Amino acid sequence: MNYELEKLIVKRFPFMDRKCYPNTDFGYGGFDIPDGWFPLIVQFAKELDEIKPSDLVLFQVKEKFNQLIICAECSGPEKDLLALDALEENIEKLSFSLCGGCGEFLMPSHVCHPRSQNEDALIEWAALYLEDTNIA
Repeated sequence: MNYELEKLIVKRFPFMDRKCYPNTDFGYGGFDIPDGWFPLIVQFAKELDEIKPSDLVLFQVKEKFNQLIICAECSGPEKDLLALDALEENIEKLSFSLCGGCGEFLMPSHVCHPRSQNEDALIEWAALYLEDTNIA
């Protein structure tokens, strides 16, 4: 993912900063996913912030076989573990319906939005997404 997009997420959700997890693959690769999945990572972070699991560790946020893969762990009550697992599974399933290139929902005749070819437009879209979803 474009580093500027990652910085937008980390500004709002500091626990998503890869510097928090130096001994994991996440610390090395950051968000190793297509830019268009920005909304999925924002949704994941927002819901994770609501769960507030104890001792969260993000190991990886990556793409594999055109699917978002999130590897995270936490300690604490069983409800935290179950909530984290359910959240990961839900966000990963959503990745099948969202274009990794532009962030639009995939339709049978999908063509990527032009922002996917323009870094400035992509960053502007991401900032507006955060603002429009009352997350910023």
